[in-house]
Amino acid sequence: MSKASKKSNTSVVDRLRVLGPVFSLQDMVSHFDITAEQASVYMNRWTQTSNIKKFGPGVAFNLLFHPDAEDKHMGLALTKVLRRPFLMVGGSSIYHSGWTTQVHRQMEIAVPIMRGKTSLPKLGSGVRLVARSLRDFNKLNAHLNPDASGGDHIPVVMPAYALADAYIAEKAGKGQGLLTPADEIDKDYLDDSEVENFRSALEDLGASEELIAEAIEEYEDCLDPDSEDSSPGFF
Repeated sequence: MSKASKKSNTSVVDRLRVLGPVFSLQDMVSHFDITAEQASVYMNRWTQTSNIKKFGPGVAFNLLFHPDAEDKHMGLALTKVLRRPFLMVGGSSIYHSGWTTQVHRQMEIAVPIMRGKTSLPKLGSGVRLVARSLRDFNKLNAHLNPDASGGDHIPVVMPAYALADAYIAEKAGKGQGLLTPADEIDKDYLDDSEVENFRSALEDLGASEELIAEAIEEYEDCLDPDSEDSSPGFF
């Protein structure tokens, strides 16, 4: 290895050492006293290696010194890339709230948007952003699950509200992949019936009476731990 190459490699390692598990272009500008354009060049170069993984526009994981950054610092990464409130919804909420044993590999994150502005950045690491009106976002934000383990301080919406939100989005043609099927919800993990909580959430989020009736019919059995199992079973 030439001296120039060794010096260059050492320089990269030294720079990554002072950065945290998640860093942004702004962090690089601040730490290294460089321009935003120079920071962008560095980040683009670094993400071509296995040491750095791009998460979203101007934000990356420092895997060289923090190999578990994706698992332990997702909340920080979301904060840096979104710079606005966010909530865990959809099947992610159902899974992290303990309503299902089905492993949910995608993470659905709701963010508030202003009317007419629906563009959201594309993120890596299995994170999917879903846009919600400020009204609906505030309603979801008012019903958070204090017992859910979203990881790294990611707020998790109560599962009944997450299910209602996903159901409404699905029926509006905007929620593909968000809705947990009824047969994936394990009522044995529910302490009490969640039917009325589900109904209230649907009403609160503006579902029509017809849609509420349809949703209750589809999910009533799986949301009531005392209901009889209607599956055919095996003999």
